[in-house]
Amino acid sequence: MASKAAATTEQETTATDVAVRNGFTTQELRGLQSLADVQALFADHNIDVVDASEELGDGFALVKNKDQFIGRGMMILSWAFGAGDFGEGSGFVAVRFCVQETNGTLGKYVLTDGGTGIYATLKEYTERTGLTGGMYVKNGLRKSEYVTEENENAVTHYLDTSK
Repeated sequence: MASKAAATTEQETTATDVAVRNGFTTQELRGLQSLADVQALFADHNIDVVDASEELGDGFALVKNKDQFIGRGMMILSWAFGAGDFGEGSGFVAVRFCVQETNGTLGKYVLTDGGTGIYATLKEYTERTGLTGGMYVKNGLRKSEYVTEENENAVTHYLDTSK
């Protein structure tokens, strides 16, 4: 175990020092009221702001609505399984895929699913084959809408494997 070095006067900091260490004074930070103020603060300090999606991301967008991929061909690059939030036996899959957009560009997406549809299908396929990527889904997704035993409306999305 590493020992903790004794703090010197130079190493001791306060909350105000932390703000100043980043180049901003406490007064400047308190004065921020809008994103325009933040942009002006960066400009005042000659800070070039970078776009996190360009610097850290891989260009894939998280899917918010799976319905937009119903009937649209997709190329699945890869998928990975994770533990779910609902205890033992729950899980989810993150699927990284591409589609041809109507404007001719390539759409790059990540969808997550933790139900009896996409998750269960890919889980069974992976267990059977050992594969976790490289799949063409000609018809994209399909959707099943139903009422549960608790009389609640529910939706399950599946990979549409029809010919």
